[in-house]
Amino acid sequence: MPWVKNIFRNQFVTTWVNLNPGSITCLIILVWTFMGLTGHDPWKPDEAHTFGAFYSTAKSGNWIKPMLADEAYLKNGPLVYISASLASSIFNDILPLHDGARLATGFWMLLVFIFISLSARELWGGKTTWLAPLILAGSAGLLLRGHQLTSNVIFLAGVTICIYGLAVVPRRPVNGGIAIGSGLIISTYATSLVEPFMILSVIPLMMIISPLYRTKRTCVWLGTSISVSLLFIIIWPLLLFHTDPNLFLEWFYTHNLEKLKNIFIFRQDENLSYYINILPWYAWPSWPLALWTLWIARGHGFEKREIQLPVVAFATYLIFISLLGEGREVYALPLLIPLSLLASQSLESTPRGANHAFYWFSIMIASVFIILCWLAFFVVGYEYPLFIAKNIEHYVTSKWPEPQIIQLITGALASIIWILFLFNLKKSNERSILAWTSGVTISWSLTVFLLFPWIDNIKTYRFM
Repeated sequence: MPWVKNIFRNQFVTTWVNLNPGSITCLIILVWTFMGLTGHDPWKPDEAHTFGAFYSTAKSGNWIKPMLADEAYLKNGPLVYISASLASSIFNDILPLHDGARLATGFWMLLVFIFISLSARELWGGKTTWLAPLILAGSAGLLLRGHQLTSNVIFLAGVTICIYGLAVVPRRPVNGGIAIGSGLIISTYATSLVEPFMILSVIPLMMIISPLYRTKRTCVWLGTSISVSLLFIIIWPLLLFHTDPNLFLEWFYTHNLEKLKNIFIFRQDENLSYYINILPWYAWPSWPLALWTLWIARGHGFEKREIQLPVVAFATYLIFISLLGEGREVYALPLLIPLSLLASQSLESTPRGANHAFYWFSIMIASVFIILCWLAFFVVGYEYPLFIAKNIEHYVTSKWPEPQIIQLITGALASIIWILFLFNLKKSNERSILAWTSGVTISWSLTVFLLFPWIDNIKTYRFM
């Protein structure tokens, strides 16, 4: 129907959108990053535990020994509480404590997107600079976890910075060494002493595979960066030991030695294939695009660093988290980084038919979700259609707040903007991933605008 296209398409907008895909990507990622970080309570289970420890620790002022319900809580490193405290103090006058603290997650996610973009520019260059973060933002497994106050997001930032360091260190050893050291420090202070071994394992493997990592200058700066980072890493454990030697021993044994021991002990109930089983949905759409890149690169392509680094990183991370034996999807977040880097190169060579099919699939999935969001809003908020409302009334709590006109306005504006964007998007190899990630972003935005009060009542501990 050409008349529909004429209504929604504007020549100036079309030209600007298609000449500035990088700017469009930045806008999408900014909306994706900060949408949903405020306006709800800490959600169970992980975020509520993290916020509880942050709140108790902030009250006591003792960042060396994090507390939860008057007991030491050493499951995470202190960095998540320190960054949450800084964010909450900055926005203390305009936001509740938990909303201000959660904005720290937005800062760490921006670092993730910035450094995956820098990594793609270093490895591939060209359009991959904005395609890599765009593909990562469209990953199904990142959507919820990337908006929660947990240490896993900070660890993901550390992993991404380390991958950038490994990408740039053969060409600029000083910059690469600083990035690797910084990433190791961030990763350690986010989790424990064990997880950074996953990052460190990539370095000797790359030195074996690629001669670029065996030059004298590169080796010197790799060794220097690791040595200097270790000096910073041991600061908090030493302070903890000085404060409470028994608590230090408990932390060192329970959260480090026990975790490390699990790598070498196989239990009967251990599911080593857990992370492989969840990848089809968790890493969509990066995994099929990454496989296409590997197919195109078969043969001599595997001799190139831009293929070797993501493949080695992905394989190392997958083996490491599988051997840890803790089957939780949140621990698979680092797998998304190398997959997105590989996927960013695939769109240049993806068959036109497959690209076109993915474009329409993206529109179809987003449209279905948008319709479901609006339907759920009217059913729960206005009990319309009545026959659906009657069937779900026992699922809806009495604490569901009255729908507000601002929800209708913001939801309608978001929906219209997405439709306008699609009508002004010309055919290109990158159109499909722009449609997918913008669809993910609009779906998440409508969930925030229309359904968050209901979801918050389910996920909060407030009414228990």
